[in-house]
Order: sequence, then C-alpha cells, then structure tokens
Amino acid sequence: MPQVILANTCEPFIQFFQRAGVEENKALVQAFLRGGERALYWATHSPIAPQKLVISSTPIPHFAWLQTQLGFANTQWITPDLPSASLCRDLQQTGDLMAQLKHWAGDAAALELISYATTPEFMELVAVLRQQGIAVQLPESVDEQQLGLRAYLSTKAGCRGVMTQVLGLQLLPEGYIASSIEDAVAIAQTFITRQQPFLVKPNDGCLGIGQTRFVSAPFPSPEEVRSRLQQNPFLHNNLLVVEAFITTRNSISPSVEVVIPREGAPQVLLVCIQQFSENGRYIGEVVSRSWQSEPWYAPLTEAALAIAHHLQAIGYVGHFDLDALIDDIGKPYFIEFNPRRTGGSHIHDLGVHLLGDAYLDKATMLSQTGLTIPAFPSIDACLAHIQPWFYPMDGKPQGIIITHSTTIPQRKLGYVAIAPNLEAVLSMNQKFLQHLNVCL
Repeated sequence: MPQVILANTCEPFIQFFQRAGVEENKALVQAFLRGGERALYWATHSPIAPQKLVISSTPIPHFAWLQTQLGFANTQWITPDLPSASLCRDLQQTGDLMAQLKHWAGDAAALELISYATTPEFMELVAVLRQQGIAVQLPESVDEQQLGLRAYLSTKAGCRGVMTQVLGLQLLPEGYIASSIEDAVAIAQTFITRQQPFLVKPNDGCLGIGQTRFVSAPFPSPEEVRSRLQQNPFLHNNLLVVEAFITTRNSISPSVEVVIPREGAPQVLLVCIQQFSENGRYIGEVVSRSWQSEPWYAPLTEAALAIAHHLQAIGYVGHFDLDALIDDIGKPYFIEFNPRRTGGSHIHDLGVHLLGDAYLDKATMLSQTGLTIPAFPSIDACLAHIQPWFYPMDGKPQGIIITHSTTIPQRKLGYVAIAPNLEAVLSMNQKFLQHLNVCL
C-alpha cells in the first residue's frame, strides 16, 4: 500500500505556542515546522526502496544529495507554498496537494497515513480523504473517539497520573499539580524550606519550553518565585506542575521509545541518552548497544513496557517515549512520556532501513538537531563541503546523514552520525565538527 508521511510537527503545540508573545510564537512555529524534515526517514523498514510520499511544511534541500545512496529512489516529497502551523489544514486548503494525495493512492484508492501526532486536524484530513473514496489505514493513530485520551496523555498532569498509577510515586520526582501561579508559589515554599532544587512546568509544555527552574542556592523568596513565574507567559491560565529537580554530577537522561500496534504486543524500538542545551532544550541523542549493560537499562525498559500495556488497554495506539533521569547512585526517576513520534523516531527507522532489525549489533548512532555552524554562501555550498562525510563513507556503513538543512542559512544543521561503536561515533563526530569549522 502506498505510504504517506505527514510531518505535522507543530500541530500538537499550536495553542501552547500561542501563549507566548507574537514574535516568540512565530519563532517557535518556524522551528517546529523545520523539524519536520526528519520525517523523510520515518517508517522505512525495508532495504527495498519504499513507495513513500513525505509531506513537510518546509522543503528538504538535502534530499537530492542523499536520495539514491540511502535507498530512497522511490520516495518523493511535497510541501505547501504557504505553510501555517497546521500542515493538515494546509493540505485540505490546497487543491493541487489534495490531488497529489489522490493520485498517490493509485488505482486501488488506498493509502497508509503516518503522522508525527494524531491531532484533530489530522483526523479532519483523514475524514476528507475517506469522503473522496480513499481507503485510509492508520497504523500509528488512535481512533477518532480516543483523540481526547491522546490529548490528556500529552499533558504533564495526564502522564504523571498514568505513571503514578502504573509505576508508583516512589519512582517519580516529588511533584504537585497547581491550578494557578499562586498555588505554585505556595507549593514552592515547601521546596525552598528544604533547600530542594525544583522547577515549575506548564501542563501543556514540550521539550522543556516554558519551564522555570530554581536549581541552585541561594533559593529565592516566595515573592521572587511569584515574580519569575508571572514573567513566564506559558504559565498563565494553565495548570502547572511543581516538581523536584533531580541534581546529578553526570546528568544522564535516558529515554526509551515504544510503539503500541493496533494488534499484538508493544515493542521497544530504541533506548537513547538524550542531550540537552544549558537551558534544558532537547538537542539530540545517542543510541548505542552499550546502554544495555547500564544498571538503569532494565528498569527503564520494564517501566516503559508496563506503561505501554496500560496505554494499550485504555485505547492508545502509536509511538510514545518515556524520559528519565538517573541520580548519582544509579536510581532512575521517571519524568514524563510523550504520546507521539519523537525527536529520535527517525534514528530507529534509519537504522532498520540501512542495517536491518539488529542494527545496534553493527552501529551506534548520534543525532544533532540544531548544531551551530559557520556561515556558508548557500545550502548547496554547505552540503558540498560536507559531502566527503556522507554515509556510506569510504564504502563502509558509517558517516553523516543530514536531517535538517533548511536551517543552514540560519547557521544551524541537523544530522545523524553512524559508526560501528560508541567510541568510534564520538571520535568521528568530533572530526566532523572540526571539518565543518575549517575555513572555506
């Protein structure tokens, strides 16, 4: 069945981003739209070139450079001329794009649709396609009557409630739900009294956006907490989570991604160690078989599967990831889960496509979502500079695969580095960074 990948990476967060000012909202929307480039690699689980149409809100400039050598000869991509925050609404309002979808369905008038997240806008698009006589299969989406469930699970209060029920309070950081900033200040006082680092999260936040942290002495007074929280637009008219901040020397933050099928048992796809910027924003991850020997690996995967079985029982279908922090004695604390595809979904799909189901026996993979790079005169000039590092480098299963290239004019680059093991990928990545910074 022809496959269509929808990179609706901004849709789940439209209302959340609108809490920010006009300029910050615009910047967040653009950043998340550009993040859809990595959808090029989603759901590619065969060494045979797939019949796949990728729809993203921004162009994919690097695709032509990598299409043949990565085995995507039968993959195409299209994008709206005037993208908005909602890719699915853009498609419905663009006649030629809807015509291309109908053409892609072929004589059998059937499509398999895979999205970043199952949103109301996505289900509206599905309904329109079905009204046009196209049989639409949704292997990674909840049924329409479960949209409210998916929305609830995507909130901090929702996932914390499920984790508490399935895992127990002792495996979560101490935390409390606050209905207002004033309630959050009152709860914060209990942490301040104990000199316990803590943070305040917006209920509908994502990727660390909107968090306010109080993580080092001297701890503020309640008045100072109130002032800082009031300055954060993401916290107004919102449920809040006031949570203990787990301080560690090594800052290990693993995550496990699981897929829950419509039929059959949930499956662990990958386990990674996430990388974050100084302000707590996700910037990439490392996927390695080395993590299997870590003491936190078994508790993490067991917890993820326990949550997966619970979610499956209440009607959830699709991907989710469970995020954790490891304290200095090796104990995992489970922070949250995200009911959608993630920043690492493409890594697993790439690994399977290039090296088979047992790709971790052959490779370690490192991702960067927005590396700061030197200024290049054009996107093509940057890609030409990088080309000697493209996978497969020197005919071997190693090298660099570009994931984000529309941001090159803004001096940002996204990529996946692949090498035989952890030491090799870290070494190769360091040399690649040096190459990037060679004067042109």
